[in-house]
Amino acid sequence: MIGITFVFGLILGALAVIAIHLFSPPIEHPTQDFAQSEFRESSTNGADHASATNNIEIGQFEEIFKHRNIFEQNFALYSALFSSNEKELRVWWLQSQKIEQRSHREVAQDAILRYLTAKNPREALRYIEDVSIFQANGLLKSVFSEWSISQLDEAIEVATTVPVPSRRVALEAILETRDDLSETRRLAIALQLGGEDIYLKVASDRVASNNIAEPTQSWDILVNDEVDDYLQIESLKVVAEAWREQVGFEVLSKIYAQIEDYRSRFQLVEAIALVDPASALDYTSGLADEDEKTTLSYIIARAWVKTDAHAALAAVSTLTPASLASDLEKDIAGTWASSNPNELIENIGTISKDSRLLPLEIAFSEIARKDPLEALTKLSSVEAYIGNTSTILESIVRVWSRQKPETAVDWVLNNFDQEDPKRHSLLEWVLPSLALQDPNQAFELAIKHPDRTGNSGLD
Repeated sequence: MIGITFVFGLILGALAVIAIHLFSPPIEHPTQDFAQSEFRESSTNGADHASATNNIEIGQFEEIFKHRNIFEQNFALYSALFSSNEKELRVWWLQSQKIEQRSHREVAQDAILRYLTAKNPREALRYIEDVSIFQANGLLKSVFSEWSISQLDEAIEVATTVPVPSRRVALEAILETRDDLSETRRLAIALQLGGEDIYLKVASDRVASNNIAEPTQSWDILVNDEVDDYLQIESLKVVAEAWREQVGFEVLSKIYAQIEDYRSRFQLVEAIALVDPASALDYTSGLADEDEKTTLSYIIARAWVKTDAHAALAAVSTLTPASLASDLEKDIAGTWASSNPNELIENIGTISKDSRLLPLEIAFSEIARKDPLEALTKLSSVEAYIGNTSTILESIVRVWSRQKPETAVDWVLNNFDQEDPKRHSLLEWVLPSLALQDPNQAFELAIKHPDRTGNSGLD
């Protein structure tokens, strides 16, 4: 089976290379001798064949993405775009904005912009303004990558005019794509665009990748370079995983000892732990250093709860000392409440009685952000597990008051009598929010509800 799968993979890879050669934008890479003039002549017949095979008109993405697998989808997409002119690519772009499935939309828009960059890179750059900030950087890299191959100097010149965050993305794309340039030239480009650290990052990544067969060497290169670890976290993840395959979960101790930045340490430990969280936690249980044991256990537990909270809870319950097991249970419950509040509420009985209240407050607050009335309706389902739900009710009303203070105030007034202590305590949470919107109304309500305990009144 392994042999068959490997051979099939080679065949599929070969077909992918052929497709890329046939349908990639007609631009030249200075270091690659593809005999482009011959390519353009021969690829015309290939494009005609693909067009006839797919019979796809401009904007018919439903025809492209109905294919069974990604290879066939990409082949159809690049076939359809191959002979499009600038005006037709504009129509493709407008139609791509209507694609509901995000993954399909992003693949289509990346392909469109790559082709458009070969024809009019400045126009391609303007199209990026139409997409969300979460997609913009990826498309920006695609545009400047293509641009740096066909018109390097112009790409650099335009990169100097874009905002600094976009300029850094553009620089990274240029340096990663134009690895044929001398190091002196690449450094000069980085200095011109104000990103010497980006140059160092790309250089370190390249050296590390060349030594990936010896992950300890790659690790030392990345950790000891002049680049902040968080800037090359993806490369560190790849190297750490390669290292884990050699030495097992001992790599977690290496990460703990050598990665000082907490955010980077968390991401690396999480990436390794998710491969096999049970084994990762089992490794930490045998560590002698209590600080290392606690830190790594917390990160592993938080990673594990995202995939299987029940298993994570069961595993931490066996850890020693008992104080660590208790603290980890509370942390898992809190993470569970934030990531999947309804599931936490449904399974609150699996949490120790003394650890239930806080995660329930978190869970109900999360639900209230979307639907306060749903949160209030669910409140009765947990009464048997904790008894007093007053603080949970306050957390729901507090969230509600920040979103719609008038509605929250009305609900409190309509559901609790004048003499009910809960009415007064809930008004303490909602009236400050109402005061930001309608201070006169808030003050009038405060005067009508004097404090009978002698403490500071609502007014």
